[in-house]
Amino acid sequence: REELPRLTVPHFVLALRICRDYKGDAAMMSFLTDICMEMPRVIPTMCINDACKALMHLDNHRGLPREARRLVTSLMSRLDDHREDLSQLLVSDLVDSLDCFASYKLKNDRLYKAMGDLLAERIVEIKYSSNPSLWATVTSCFETLEIYHPMWMNAVLELGRDQ
Repeated sequence: REELPRLTVPHFVLALRICRDYKGDAAMMSFLTDICMEMPRVIPTMCINDACKALMHLDNHRGLPREARRLVTSLMSRLDDHREDLSQLLVSDLVDSLDCFASYKLKNDRLYKAMGDLLAERIVEIKYSSNPSLWATVTSCFETLEIYHPMWMNAVLELGRDQ
């Protein structure tokens, strides 16, 4: 814990990954709380790819410290500030980030529109992905967030027609 102030972005992401595997352990949840309180200092220097990697390990679940929600909100702001760069991300990273935001039911219409537009444009990648549930995850996230994204819905309907 005394090393937290010296950690870099990759170290924080790795620490989040380790904490995720021990989510039932009280000591690890305490450590996760410390990580969530210290990590915001590196967010301004974080690339959006690293922000997505961190979000992958922060899905909401029982026992997660409330500081995690604040961290997720900060990471969401980072992505929102760089919406024009989302096309650099892998489809799976976009879906994981959207899934994390939906797990907290966070609102950000601009970011969700940008993510939905990009995912709809890249529907062929989703169709031929090794993960067959990506399209269902995106659709479920929009439903959880109570967002109707016409471009996404049209793309997913075409995907269904192709089957």
